Amino acid sequence: MLGPCGLPYIEGYKYGFDAHPGIRVRLPNPGEYSGGDGNPMTYSIMLNREFNCGYWDFELNQFSNDAKLLFVDFYDWGGMHVRDHYYVRAKVIEWPEHPETLGKHALIESHIVRYDFADKPGGKYHL
Repeated sequence: MLGPCGLPYIEGYKYGFDAHPGIRVRLPNPGEYSGGDGNPMTYSIMLNREFNCGYWDFELNQFSNDAKLLFVDFYDWGGMHVRDHYYVRAKVIEWPEHPETLGKHALIESHIVRYDFADKPGGKYHL
């Protein structure tokens, strides 16, 4: 359970299976733009091909903070030996430019992202 970070218990939430409704995964510096072309900062992302499958080769491979992602868990390719939590696994809950990604899980290098309290219906969590 994620109690040490001060989030309350959430009925029905299971770490590693569900997206935590209170933790948003995002790129740092949301107002920062890459280059001088006026495009938002982007970074590499791996999306699963189909829902709940082990293939991470969906055609999109870059994301910006236009994609709203919720934390699921930390991910390592190997289950043996050292686990360094190199990737964070997140769930796409909104991405206006790519509605076909809604509900997909994503892998992002954990050292590049930031974690924030996410907006939640009913006002329990806020950015």
